[in-house]
Amino acid sequence: MDKQIFSKVILNNKYINSIIFNYVSEISLIFNRGKHYKWNDLIENPNLLAANNYLDLLKQWFKKRDDYLSWWDNKDGHTMIGLLQNVMMSGGIDMMTFLIEQFKDRQPKFTLNSLLESACRFNRIDLIRYLLSEYSLFKWDYYSAMVFAPYSKNMEILEMMVDLYNATSIAQDNSYVESKTSSTKNVFNSAAFVGSVQMIEYLCKERLEDLQHSDLYRMAIDAGQVETVRYLIANFSHLKDVDKCKSSSGTVRLPLDFALTKKNTDITIMLIEANCKTNFTNILGTVANYYGDCKLMDYLYSRGHRLESYPLDDVTMFDSILWLDHMVVNLLLQ
Repeated sequence: MDKQIFSKVILNNKYINSIIFNYVSEISLIFNRGKHYKWNDLIENPNLLAANNYLDLLKQWFKKRDDYLSWWDNKDGHTMIGLLQNVMMSGGIDMMTFLIEQFKDRQPKFTLNSLLESACRFNRIDLIRYLLSEYSLFKWDYYSAMVFAPYSKNMEILEMMVDLYNATSIAQDNSYVESKTSSTKNVFNSAAFVGSVQMIEYLCKERLEDLQHSDLYRMAIDAGQVETVRYLIANFSHLKDVDKCKSSSGTVRLPLDFALTKKNTDITIMLIEANCKTNFTNILGTVANYYGDCKLMDYLYSRGHRLESYPLDDVTMFDSILWLDHMVVNLLLQ
């Protein structure tokens, strides 16, 4: 293609140029979740510069501000870690090394470990290799990096972090593995959340000791991973009634009860068919009163569940009222 002809005929044509601009603008809105930024705003926002990999402009931004560290401490919505995480998503090694140098005196707000975790999470194996090579003498927290690795959906990254942690676990503090069961500190939970059966099976071979502290069902249910829940029922049925699903108020919920709160009909039905336990005395009444899931109510009714303790006046969900009204009419016609 002759670029000069293209420029003259296409780009200099106001009508065609306007169409191209509008389409580019619409595509940009999709990729940027409905947000547009003017150029003057972009060059004054370090987070945007980092997210779009504008290294030279970011250097100019820092150069214009001798007091940038105090600016950073006082500016709402901007954090050093947030800026560096933007680099992890789309920036290069040059930008990362530049920012590390800028913030090297700001420990512990900024740590190399947080960068490694973010690089694992955002599937940046190039940045992972650079960090491990450039700071080979640093005391890395390989366990936390391993926990974030499944979010990359990259088996190579997970295997790398597992191997590194296994090789150094004797020298590292291993106590939190035994005491903490939060979703942010268990590699099985991360694998279940992203729905990777391959990763779960790999971890069973390499990190089986972490399984007992995991909450596989809750994480898979929370993420709506239907096929992963199906796999767990088939291979980890002994965990389907474990009381680890705690609500924000601290109330213990069984996996089936947690699935009800997430309003995932397919997963709920799957757990019911697996004979999972529930803390609800009347599961059909609970669904009718709080969730209004007509498909699930039809399913429960077909399995013999009834509403003996839930009169119509107690039901608040509009869809449930319509469903109950329909059922009453059918009963009267029989």
